[in-house]
Amino acid sequence: MKTRKLLFLILSLSLTLTLLAFMTPAVMAAGPVMGDDPEQPTDDYCPVTSDGIHSWDGRETAIQTVTCTTEGIYNARCGRCGYETILTVPARGHDWGEWFTVEEASCVEPGVLMRVCNRCGEEEYQVTSLAPHTFSDWYIVTEANDWSAGIQEHVCVICGTTE
Repeated sequence: MKTRKLLFLILSLSLTLTLLAFMTPAVMAAGPVMGDDPEQPTDDYCPVTSDGIHSWDGRETAIQTVTCTTEGIYNARCGRCGYETILTVPARGHDWGEWFTVEEASCVEPGVLMRVCNRCGEEEYQVTSLAPHTFSDWYIVTEANDWSAGIQEHVCVICGTTE
């Protein structure tokens, strides 16, 4: 039983390959394929102009509009020969404005900066590092005497840290 199935599979494969061998020359001789005929327009060739360049200007219909982050896809029609194709336009990328401060940094909380894309209005944020302490003037905790040098300290007016 297994031998019959294997023999049938081999014969089927052989017949398929034989048919393909005979059909390939016939298909190739059937006529020009799109792009093989010099009178047939392609994406890169316009047959009605001496320079062969299509004129897509103003004849595009947006399928997906180009943005900062997505490519544009347009159905374009040549104004010279009428050929239609799909054109893709790469995403433009953001056009960021200058960074500005949203929240000032302190010794307790980091700051926040923001910038805005001039094209689409997307906002981008950046967290800054903590600011240094803002200390008061030094004051005497313990007076110096013959046995000790004394102690001075100052206090951060924001968070109360002493040193």
